[in-house]
Amino acid sequence: MISPSSNPPALDGSLEEWLVRQIGSNRDAFKNRTVLLDVGAYHGDFARGFLGLANSPFAEAILFEPNPENLKFLRQQLNGD
Repeated sequence: MISPSSNPPALDGSLEEWLVRQIGSNRDAFKNRTVLLDVGAYHGDFARGFLGLANSPFAEAILFEPNPENLKFLRQQLNGD
């Protein structure tokens, strides 16, 4: 089980940064979990950022976006990926 750091995410948009730190500091916990599940993917920036890292534990991602307008944009952005 992954234990969160003593610095919980602030409500100022730093949740993604906190998640990146958590995954990075607990990298061994993800070595057999190579699929990133991004729920509420918006425009796919979080998943794209992780998949683009040279030392990322993730080889692929499944993105879920419930907002139809955001989903349309997401599909256009990831069409070639």
